[in-house]
Amino acid sequence: MVQVNAEVPQAEMLNYAIDLKSMTSGTGSFELTFDHYETLAGKLAEDVIKASLAAKAEEEANA
Repeated sequence: MVQVNAEVPQAEMLNYAIDLKSMTSGTGSFELTFDHYETLAGKLAEDVIKASLAAKAEEEANA
């Protein structure tokens, strides 16, 4: 067994379970524990902002 400890942005973990199962033929597993908030910059920040604005616009359109 190999254990990897890492700090990863929450947004990057959304598809991790699927990717891990694919890479390990269904035998891999992981635990996720929240550690802290940190400032996000660059492309990831842009993606989060776009997703938030799109969700807000959709919510307003459905109201």
